[in-house]
Amino acid sequence: MSDKTVAFIGLGNLGFPIARNLVDDGYQLKIFDLQSESDAVTDLVARGAEFAESRKRLVEGVGCVVTLLPDSEAVLDTYLGADGLLPHLAPGTRCIEMTSGYPEATRRLGTALEGIGARLIDAPICNGAVPGAYERRLVHLVGGEREDFEACRELLGVSARKVIHVGPLGSGHAMKTVNNSVAATFNVAVAEGLALLAACGVPPDRAIEHLAECSINGSGFERAAEAFRRDWDAPPSFRLALQRKDMRYAARLAAELGLPHPVGDAAHGVLLDAERAGFGDADWSQAAFRRYGLTPTSEP
Repeated sequence: MSDKTVAFIGLGNLGFPIARNLVDDGYQLKIFDLQSESDAVTDLVARGAEFAESRKRLVEGVGCVVTLLPDSEAVLDTYLGADGLLPHLAPGTRCIEMTSGYPEATRRLGTALEGIGARLIDAPICNGAVPGAYERRLVHLVGGEREDFEACRELLGVSARKVIHVGPLGSGHAMKTVNNSVAATFNVAVAEGLALLAACGVPPDRAIEHLAECSINGSGFERAAEAFRRDWDAPPSFRLALQRKDMRYAARLAAELGLPHPVGDAAHGVLLDAERAGFGDADWSQAAFRRYGLTPTSEP
C-alpha cells in the first residue's frame, strides 16, 4: 500500500480537474465512475489512471481514498451502503472527504472508519471552484486530527494554493456550509437591491457600476457584481441545486444547535423560488438575479 496510490470517486465538473492534476503529478490514480465511457474517464485513463470495475477493486492496494460527491447522503452510501467501500478498506487507509458535506454525517463516517483502523479528514473546497481546480488555486479548509491533516497536506496541495487546518473532524464542512450560506445571502440581497433600483428607473448594469462607488462595495458585492456581468449562457461553475443543498445544511445545523437563522432562511426561500421557476441547473450566483427578472441588459 502506498500513499501515492489514490482511489478517486467523483469525476464531475470539479472532481475531474483535481483527479487530472493528481495523475499528471505522478500519483497512481484508480478511478470509479458509473459512466465508464465518460469523457472524464477516457481522458484520465489516457493519462495513466486505472479504471476499476468495482468499488472493491477500486480500493485494493491504495493508501488514500478521495470522495467528491453531490452531498453527504451519497458519501455515506459510497462507504456504508450495501455495496460500500467500508468492508474492503485496509487498516491505515486515509480517506479525504472533499464533498460540501454535513458535519454530523462526516463525524458518523469518521466513527465507522475508525472502527476498522482507517482515518478520515474533511477537506471541502472553499474557494476557487472549477476554474481554480484547473489553475491549481483552490483553498481547502480541513477538519480532523492534526496528524491526519499533515499526512494528507501534500496531496491536497496538488490543486490548491492554501490548505488550512481549522479544527476537529467536521469543522471543515461546517466552515464550508457557513461560507456558502453567507455568500448566497449576500448575493440575494444584491439581487433584491437591483430589482428595487430597476423599479425606480435605474437599469441593473448602471446600478452595479454606481454602487461600486458606495459604501456597499467590498468582496461580497464585487463577487455578486462579477456574477451579474458574467456570461449567463456559460456552463455553471456550481449549480443552484447544489447551493440549495448547502443552504439546507446551514438551516439544519442552526436548528440542531438551537440558534436563530432568519436571514439565511429568507435567502434560502428566494433561491428555492428560483429553483421552482426552472433555474435549478443555472449557476447559483446568477439564480437570484434571474428570479427577480434581471439581466445585464434589462431596462426598467
